[in-house]
Amino acid sequence: MLKWFLRILYFIVIAVLSLQVYGYGYFQQLEAYYKDNLEPYLEDEVTYMEGMNTLLGLSYFSEDADLFDVSITEGDIQYRFSIRTVGAVTEDVGVDGYAMMISDINIIHEGNSLERPIIKMTVEMTEDTFLVDGNYTNIKTLIYDIDNPFSFQNIPVFFMFDYDGYNVIPESESFADIARIEILYGWVNEDVYEFSPVPIFLATQVPNNEAALYKTTDFSISNDYRLMQLFENNRPDDIQIATYNLNTTRDDINSYSYILTRIIVIFLFAVFVVTYFLFFHGSVMRYYKKKKAMRLPKNEMNQSIFKD
Repeated sequence: MLKWFLRILYFIVIAVLSLQVYGYGYFQQLEAYYKDNLEPYLEDEVTYMEGMNTLLGLSYFSEDADLFDVSITEGDIQYRFSIRTVGAVTEDVGVDGYAMMISDINIIHEGNSLERPIIKMTVEMTEDTFLVDGNYTNIKTLIYDIDNPFSFQNIPVFFMFDYDGYNVIPESESFADIARIEILYGWVNEDVYEFSPVPIFLATQVPNNEAALYKTTDFSISNDYRLMQLFENNRPDDIQIATYNLNTTRDDINSYSYILTRIIVIFLFAVFVVTYFLFFHGSVMRYYKKKKAMRLPKNEMNQSIFKD
């Protein structure tokens, strides 16, 4: 009974590990795609967002920064902050949204150029809508460090969707507004992030006395980003794509599937070896010893049996 229990437990562990290995392999596939097709284009918002279409399964994004656009092109701190319409289809349901992106970053800090500045973007909503660690909160922070491995939390884009965990007020059909956006730049000091004391960008709904390199105190997002209701079957036709200047380009990420396949093959080979030695090696050895003994001449078998 114990033997069967251990066998069942072993196969449950293998099943769990299989899911984890698949997830790891798929993520490695996404990371390879990101490094080849997005990371080199951090200064080209359209090309970068085309890659996001692929990674996130977006249906479209606006090529124009149609909701907000500011560029700081003079001084020691330069960047572009833009907000554009995006849309996605989840389980045949169209979801509207917008993407906030910081790009064209060039920062001189204490007389030296920061080759890879760290960006910290914090968004505060008028209601608790962000789902973080199982709880709703009105503040969410994204820290982008290009030296860290790729993850959907380590990109210079902050996505907001009309979906639970983003814009939707829990247990209601209404949406919260952005009350505040703050962007800081940072650097690494002895393996610890340090950030500028003054925001390089600050947007609020109402006036305030805070200092910032760029500041707007009447910030709001137009409802014009909600386009899905205009499209039949949640998909814009060619005329609508041209009218709203949408980009629907999406690459075939299957060209990177060899990464996932390789990881799965290595895992299956390891499972085969471990399973063989745990459950079959002893039986196989006994079988071959028996076959070998049966092939021995009879007198040799007797000598073998009665040998001191």
